[in-house]
Amino acid sequence: MQEWYQNLTKAQKILLYTASVVLCFAGGIGFIPLVFLLYLKFGSSGPKK
Repeated sequence: MQEWYQNLTKAQKILLYTASVVLCFAGGIGFIPLVFLLYLKFGSSGPKK
């Protein structure tokens, strides 16, 4: 999953974050994807196998 995130273009990342934030305001259903995206961005990058 992290490889998929790293292969996204800047425009695709902006679209994902924007959609998640909009869904947060539309009832909170975008909160889980937003947290997941933030983890992929800033989460631990432990040892690669």
